[in-house]
Amino acid sequence: MQTIVDTQSLMWLLKCTQRKQTISGKSIPQVSACMLTCAGGRMFTCSLTKDGVSSVGIFSIPAAGDARIPVSDIETMLGVLKYHGNALTLSYGNDKLKLKSSSKQTTLTASENALAFPHSPTTLKKLK
Repeated sequence: MQTIVDTQSLMWLLKCTQRKQTISGKSIPQVSACMLTCAGGRMFTCSLTKDGVSSVGIFSIPAAGDARIPVSDIETMLGVLKYHGNALTLSYGNDKLKLKSSSKQTTLTASENALAFPHSPTTLKKLK
């Protein structure tokens, strides 16, 4: 599975998906993991908020290719993306997510069996 996306657009998508909230002056994401689904020239994220029952968030950006890619830790992925160039190729297989741009290649551990957020039994696989 492989897709091509603009790095800045992907960063925007992941930040929107996180749905940060401020509690006692501290910014805390309501979503820590998500599934990237690429089809029809778009990349979508589908995620549950932290309580797991109140809402599902769906956001999208332009992308080329068809793929279903788990992001086990959004914060880690955002930290990696800032070092990559504009055009980014994402590929997923064998619980590995490869990010490749003109200047760098990074491999992250990723799995559909990752928890949607730390305090829930719901996995990313269930977010179909």
